[in-house]
Amino acid sequence: MLVLAGLLVVAIMFAIGGIMGAPYLPTLKPTARAALDLAQLQPGDSLLDLGAGSGELLLAAAKRGINATGIEINPLLWLVAWLRLRPYRGRARIKWGNYWHGAWPKVDCIYIFLIGHQMERFARTLDEAERPLKVLSYTFEIPGLKAAKVARGIYYYELN
Repeated sequence: MLVLAGLLVVAIMFAIGGIMGAPYLPTLKPTARAALDLAQLQPGDSLLDLGAGSGELLLAAAKRGINATGIEINPLLWLVAWLRLRPYRGRARIKWGNYWHGAWPKVDCIYIFLIGHQMERFARTLDEAERPLKVLSYTFEIPGLKAAKVARGIYYYELN
């Protein structure tokens, strides 16, 4: 019975992420590298990963000297990312929470993976974002915007 209760709690944690933005889909190392290459982020630049999952993109960014912040709603994934990022504490951090609530820090680039119907909401949020801003969207295009580049399923936008 305890095992079933534990499995139910884990299922609920992952379901919340799927409902709020997108189901958990781990960012693979080649995808993380491609995203950072597309945005041409340099050491000292800043990145915000909305729905950071297990922190793969944050880890890749920190290794390049990029200041990386992630927000993750799933407490289990947040914990995994927090543990993975410990060696890069000065450069990378993960916050537990819902990125739809609260202000986002001013950054050079935002990375997002959202399912289609959530992209409209994200596009409206970008209207209020400080510029200039680079935006990376994995898999889905941002409605109303034209991507400057596309590679490995990542849409790259420059907002001025």
